[in-house]
Amino acid sequence: KNLSTNFKVNVSNTKTTYTSYMYKPSNKAYQKMSATYKAVKNAKDSINLNITKTVNVPVNKVDSDTGSDVKGANLTVKDASGKVIDSWTTDGKAHSVTNLSEGTYILEEAQAPDGYILSNAKTKFTVDESGEVKGTDGKRIITLDVKNTKNSVSISKQDVTTNKEVPGATLILKDEKGNKVYTWVSTDKPHVIKGITAGSYELEETIAPNGYVISKETVK
Repeated sequence: KNLSTNFKVNVSNTKTTYTSYMYKPSNKAYQKMSATYKAVKNAKDSINLNITKTVNVPVNKVDSDTGSDVKGANLTVKDASGKVIDSWTTDGKAHSVTNLSEGTYILEEAQAPDGYILSNAKTKFTVDESGEVKGTDGKRIITLDVKNTKNSVSISKQDVTTNKEVPGATLILKDEKGNKVYTWVSTDKPHVIKGITAGSYELEETIAPNGYVISKETVK
């Protein structure tokens, strides 16, 4: 069925009425008389109606690595003219974009969640005349899953002479308030921290690797 349907409703009715009259002469010399008349009345009318069906589309914001729901992303859906149809901040649950009519829409991310990279993807989808939601590949969409990639920083502990990775150093990353947010022991590969939120940090060495003097340097 189409999203918009026009139809006409015709209504007709037939009604039979009876009207009675009575003659009462003032002169008693005349007889009283009564008469009843039957009348049939026909009534007709019509009305034009339009019914428009709307479509709802669930949207999930998920982590690109784990597939788990992500809170704190600001998402916007616009129509083909650029008009904002819906805007919301994800709360870890699917959000339903409601009352969509036939047309083309674009889903965008206006603000990334903490610890994630802003997605520049513009997800285009259409609602066809039958109410089906489809992607640009023509496939039917049940739920729109929009993925976010976590921020990441790579930290190396290297020999000052050879520039090779040095295992065995205990390193601590503190936030701007001095709170310890990450602690690890270096290996022969750079250490990668994912999902770090925006802000200022300090990197310190608390235990030196075997054969090395502890570094007093604080990296900001």
